Amino acid sequence: MLKEKKLSFIFECDGNKVDLSSFDYGIISVDGIESTDFENYSSTNSFYDGCTIYKTRIKERYISLKFEYIKENDKEEKRQELIRFFNPFLPGTLTVKYGNIERLIEYKVDKFSSKIINVNDLLNVTVDLICPNPYWTEPGGIVNDIAYWQGTFEFPLEIDTVNKIEFGRRNDSLIANIENTGDVECGFIIEFKAQGAVKNPSLLNVMTREFIKINRTMKAGEVITVDTRFNKKKVISKFEGDETNILNFIDLNSTFIQLYKGDNYFKYEAEENISNLEIRIVHNNWYLGV
Repeated sequence: MLKEKKLSFIFECDGNKVDLSSFDYGIISVDGIESTDFENYSSTNSFYDGCTIYKTRIKERYISLKFEYIKENDKEEKRQELIRFFNPFLPGTLTVKYGNIERLIEYKVDKFSSKIINVNDLLNVTVDLICPNPYWTEPGGIVNDIAYWQGTFEFPLEIDTVNKIEFGRRNDSLIANIENTGDVECGFIIEFKAQGAVKNPSLLNVMTREFIKINRTMKAGEVITVDTRFNKKKVISKFEGDETNILNFIDLNSTFIQLYKGDNYFKYEAEENISNLEIRIVHNNWYLGV
């Protein structure tokens, strides 16, 4: 059993949590949190030696944890609780902390087993997980406001009777750099927010010329969210408390653009009233392992 608490594992599912870093548990073994398996696709040519690798695919991730429940007086109740928690029909997240590194991954249960052979035995549990998206991310999100209104006064407020009072200032940066410091490219969330009418807002990757454009005139107070992440792609309009799927308003030449490793320079545009447009980009870096 691993006595030192250098690695911690926290499961969350359906509003509940199992924290293996508590002293009620002891971790026996862990497998699958490092870099996952991958496949190389190649072609050969009879006139040349070797092969040409034209694609590498990261496979789904499998994680296996073995741990024991140390307390004696309620181990059967805990066993039933763990069976309910590791429900194969419910997705969950696993957070791993190792030193200053904190990563999380989404999972579904692939296999669960627990056993108590003798009355005096500790409760031993094995949990096998499958992660369709094999990449780890950091908790929360990295937020970049590209264009927004910034408040310029504080309380207490002194009234200047000669000069005009500036209540806010627009922070404009038509081209902004969003840095991806992860191991691979990743999707992200774009929020277009209209302070007034805005016609056909768009976001362009200056280097690749990829873009996403909404062929729609936004109303004051409307927020359009574009999600380009793995298995979460969508385009939603929120206005006066209502949410509407507006995927059909996406320009036919648009792509669900990704953040490539390193620097990504984006330019936002609109066909009319660009000064009414606010842009926010939120992303999580993806990592190959912990």
